[in-house]
Amino acid sequence: SYAARFELRQGETASPTLKSRAEVTTAQPDAGVIERWYGFSIYLPTDAWAPDTLAEILTQWHQADASAFTGSPPLSVGARNGKWEVALFGTPLNSPTLSAASYATGAWTDWVVHVRWSADSTGFFELWRNNQPVMFKPSATSPEIHRVNGATSYDNLGVHTKFGIYKWGWNGLPYNANNKRVIFYDDLRIADQTAGYAAVRP
Repeated sequence: SYAARFELRQGETASPTLKSRAEVTTAQPDAGVIERWYGFSIYLPTDAWAPDTLAEILTQWHQADASAFTGSPPLSVGARNGKWEVALFGTPLNSPTLSAASYATGAWTDWVVHVRWSADSTGFFELWRNNQPVMFKPSATSPEIHRVNGATSYDNLGVHTKFGIYKWGWNGLPYNANNKRVIFYDDLRIADQTAGYAAVRP
């Protein structure tokens, strides 16, 4: 019956250190080498989502120890140039799945994310969009893969799950009521390793 609504306008600043964002986050980090399932839906209103070369993050898993590791989150789902974008440690991953079509506005997009949070090579993550696996291509000559193996955190102190809008390209720009982003979130579920795809799927 309800969904969470986030709105961000260019130039809005929550504080000197929280710039160009409208987000909520889990109160406690998931610490240690752990496995998690996440499911959620995102709705992008057509009148607030014209394609933009300035990227934005809409869901992120941020390192817990902000004093030691500032900057890009270990994993994020966002948008750039009218398309979805997935980034690992701030670097956009080559995804033929997400590059093939623009994000949908005026409609819900369902996501499922399966992650093993680890600072070493035992980590992995895999994603589904609208019940279809999201494929990645690590290099020009490699085959497309669904599961990306490798480090998924800076350390094992944990990650905070953050939902909402973060548009760092607006940092330092003046307030502009006509430049805004609005998103809706629904069907959020978080489960541990004993669950599976069906348990969190929107």
